[in-house]
Parts: sequence; C-alpha cells; structure tokens
Amino acid sequence: MSWKNLEFEIKNLSLDLDEGASARAVCPKCGNREKTLSITVKDGTVLFQCFRMRCGLSGALHKTSGGLAPANFKKVIKEIPPLELTNLPEEYYYALPVKTLSVAPKWDTKHQLVCYPVLSFYGQRLGYVSRHYKELNSWWSGPKAKNVVEITSTPWGHFPANQSITNTLYIVEDIPSSEAMAPYVPVCALAGTNITDGLLSFFVDIGIKHLRICLDNDAIAKAIKLKRQLSLTFDTIEVIFVDRDPKDMNHEELQSL
Repeated sequence: MSWKNLEFEIKNLSLDLDEGASARAVCPKCGNREKTLSITVKDGTVLFQCFRMRCGLSGALHKTSGGLAPANFKKVIKEIPPLELTNLPEEYYYALPVKTLSVAPKWDTKHQLVCYPVLSFYGQRLGYVSRHYKELNSWWSGPKAKNVVEITSTPWGHFPANQSITNTLYIVEDIPSSEAMAPYVPVCALAGTNITDGLLSFFVDIGIKHLRICLDNDAIAKAIKLKRQLSLTFDTIEVIFVDRDPKDMNHEELQSL
C-alpha cells in the first residue's frame, strides 16, 4: 500500500481520538484481522505502531491545516526480516522463567531471541511470541516481547497443550505464566493485556461461563477494567490478585493461588 493510502487510512482511524487518547485498530498495511495497530494522539501528533512483527509499520503524523503529514517517511515504512528458527539449545533453558513447557520454544538465530509457539485451542500453531532475555542477548535494544502472527483466521491466544477445559477459564498475560498455571487450572495467555473481540467470541463459543482474570501484578487496574467491561458476558467473572507474576511462582505458591 502506498504512503498516500496509508496516510488516508490512519487519518480516518485517528479522527475520533482526543488529545491523549489511544485506540487499537486493524492495521491498514498488513491487513491482519486482529487489532494489532496502536494509535495515540499526543501533543497534536498521531503516533502509530503495528505490533505484528512481520509488518513493522510505525511512525508519526503531525496534524496540520492540510491534514496529516509523515514525520519521517523512511522510518514509517519499515520491514522487519523474518525469523530464522532452530531448536532452542538445552543450555539456554536456564534463562527461561518456566523450564517445563507443553511445547518446546524455538531460538531465532538472527535476532537471538527465544520464540514461544502460540497454540490455538485445537493445538494449531498460530505464530510465535519472540521474547528477549538479557542473559542470552545483552546487546538487544528492541522490544522485550513481540507477536509474530502467521495465521490470522483464528483468534490470537495461547492455550497450553493437553489441557482439559470445561466452563471455567483463567486468562494471563504471557505464555510462561500460562504454562506455569496449566497443571493446576485451564488457562489461556493473551500475549498482552487486551482481549480481542475474536477471542472473546471464541470463549463464548466453546462454552466458557466463568472467567478468572489473573494479569501480572502491575496490571491490576487493567484487570478491573476488563471485569467491568465483560461483566454481562459471563455468569461469573473474578480478578485474581497476585503479588508476583505466576511465571515467577514455585509449585507451592501456584497451588495456593
């Protein structure tokens, strides 16, 4: 898509946003069905970034009398090279917060990142979450974690393998936390703090009636907001307050939780 068309699409997406407001939308560049594009209006500038690694759209548009103009065209259209994956070397597992996983992570030899496979409810691989661990790559200056979406026709969310899910589901932020909790409760990792419309509809379709929100301890306000928004969707919905992230808990702490 040309810059002119991208400018037009992003302009339309930002028209209803007031100063300081943010929104998520479908990215006009990569066409991913999930709302991977983040838009924020700050100091009269529209900041935008697509969090789909294979897209890489990011930049800023300044509000002018003539509309929007690119802050820096070369920085706006940015392609990120594809991952170069191999099996994660056994000696690298020491850096992972959770060592026992239902599906083996991969190693991106190009960027030196750990890549966790994202599994659908039916065990289909939807893509990866690439995760930086400073013990394995001290020079990395990019994002700590990034979603790499391969399949867009299925709602994005990681379900650890071999789970038995009936009508109750716990949701957590990241894949290591979901893998840590999977032996105790049915769980899904959002790979973030937002529940997309597609994933929410899927929860209802598979018969989830009781939702338990267990986000990291620095996202309690977000968890409470989700509870208010979804209160009419499920029979019961509760926020599970934690002092530490589930991925950092030991066996006894997870049992107690």
